[in-house]
Amino acid sequence: MPETTNPLGGPMGWNAFQYVATAIGTIVAVANVVSVVGQHRTRRFFERSIRLLDLRMRLIDLGPMEGPGASSTSSLAHDKLLLEYEREARANAAMFVSSGASLKKAGSYFWSSFSLFYALLMALLTGDVIRQLSGQPALAVTSLALVPGIVTVVLLWSGTRALLRRDRVRSLRQKIGEVDPVSVEGVMRSSEVAALSRLFSWIRRQFVAESSKT
Repeated sequence: MPETTNPLGGPMGWNAFQYVATAIGTIVAVANVVSVVGQHRTRRFFERSIRLLDLRMRLIDLGPMEGPGASSTSSLAHDKLLLEYEREARANAAMFVSSGASLKKAGSYFWSSFSLFYALLMALLTGDVIRQLSGQPALAVTSLALVPGIVTVVLLWSGTRALLRRDRVRSLRQKIGEVDPVSVEGVMRSSEVAALSRLFSWIRRQFVAESSKT
């Protein structure tokens, strides 16, 4: 690829395609990282719910305050505290399910495959940048190849993670008897196939009506 001119002077080794490809790859990589961070945040909701339920069971075992220092309303306060723990546990469980539980937000085979494909493209682009700058100082090569190199690694890591997550969800759905959209049964039940079926039925009815007229 022809070299472009660095506005600051000296060989740049990048052309317009490399700039655009790196920018797109960076956007995809950032989106993947945001998704991974969201999954970790979701896990904290789950863990908090479990801890709250565990504390609630311990409070049940302890029972209300007793003895000389106990208030006359200790039983009422105990029941209220149990209720608050249960409400918080349910709230965190609901946030876990709504924000990123596996079966609700399984991910996409298309997006994970696209990330892996783009990681390959970025790897080729990084190698091309290094090739173009052969003979240049190591610092210049490193600085110009650093961004596409990092994007390559992030896309490869996040794309593989997303692909494994989606495949794990497919396996989970099979085990619990749920239809996965990316399966023969799921595709046959999809709205697109249903729309095509209705279209073919309409065409067939029109053909039969025309044939009966003749």
